[in-house]
Amino acid sequence: MQGDDFFLIGFEDLRRDKEADEDFNDVVVIAHANPIEAVAETVVPLYLPGDPDPDQDGVSGLSDYFPEDPDRSFIVRTPATGWQTLAFEDRYPLVGDADFNDAVFQVAHEEVLDANGNLKTLIGTYHLFARGAALDHAFGVAVHGLPTWATGSIEIERFAPSGTRSTLESRSLADALELNQGIESTLALEDLVSSTMSALSPNGKGYTNTVSPELDGGPASVRFVVTFDTPVARAPLGAAPFDPFLSVLREGGERWDIHLPNRPARPGRPSHLPDESGSNAFLDPDGFPFALLLPNAWRFPLERVPIETAYPTFVNWRNTRGAASQTWYSAPTSTSQSTRVTNAMQETLRTRGWSLKASTVRGNPDCATDLCMEGRACSAETCPKSALQDCIDAVCTKDPYCCDSGWDALCVAAVIPSCGQCP
Repeated sequence: MQGDDFFLIGFEDLRRDKEADEDFNDVVVIAHANPIEAVAETVVPLYLPGDPDPDQDGVSGLSDYFPEDPDRSFIVRTPATGWQTLAFEDRYPLVGDADFNDAVFQVAHEEVLDANGNLKTLIGTYHLFARGAALDHAFGVAVHGLPTWATGSIEIERFAPSGTRSTLESRSLADALELNQGIESTLALEDLVSSTMSALSPNGKGYTNTVSPELDGGPASVRFVVTFDTPVARAPLGAAPFDPFLSVLREGGERWDIHLPNRPARPGRPSHLPDESGSNAFLDPDGFPFALLLPNAWRFPLERVPIETAYPTFVNWRNTRGAASQTWYSAPTSTSQSTRVTNAMQETLRTRGWSLKASTVRGNPDCATDLCMEGRACSAETCPKSALQDCIDAVCTKDPYCCDSGWDALCVAAVIPSCGQCP
């Protein structure tokens, strides 16, 4: 390459836990940069043949996603590919029109685990694609089974349907933990979306992507990242997506929470609502749920189309409590495909410039030493005055986002031209 430095990037196009041949030559790309230091190597894993396990965590070579971090070894995504769908009926405790499009989210979770399978970081991504309701709602998630001693941090990033970042915030894990009888804690993120109407239907019409089969525009998106100071046991937390819930915002400030079947109700809910506990929680007397979790990017019913009209075998699935017709959601009726459900969602609609990513989660930067690491904003509120303050000021003068919201990959890339080197 005529003596120039470059990055050689090799791709493996089959799942590495299945039939991959591990030669990483299915596609090979050479990347140049001028200067080459503009590419931040701190987020590029280095695998050295002479040192197969540099972090000494017992996970060697390419099996370790984070070869230089002993607290992080693996990334597990649910679902492995694609998206799950959450669909809500908001007329709880009544069934309502049963079209399950009052609020529709596509969701995925990533878990960063250490070598022993304990959870170091949890990432949840939610795309609010549709809302067909006159009522407004908030959306959140609860993760039960955490130890009472758990400490750490939470970061939340939001994008408007246009694809522009709307907020990036940080908070302490302690601010979101609820103690359950002194035995365990629940992580409760109640307002990942504080208003589905404001987020997706700011015009006040209330009905977005539920009237026509064609989806009009992108979703309102939110991602949270929870990083534990000490990894916690994974098994007590249950399966992703954990306990997502919709809070219907009623008159007088009441919040009527709606959950998937068999999940617990939120503490402090109005006493006049049904007692939701046990195996019948959040099911009506006929076994009708108020929230559905689908394993794919589901084509949900259009406005005023009952779910059993669009998906006739849903009735059998509901009547047998899920024992029969377990793939009822896989295809709508052939005679109603084009008029009673939405079209498939395009992956490009979900494209977001996330600064919070599982592959680059390396903890909050110490602004005294780690300006080449992504993380929280390097502002006076989040970082003490340091010897590198001149560098921080130089970067933030060019890009105020780095001090106001988050020290993302663009901030890291700006360190070298602003400061001459990575500290």
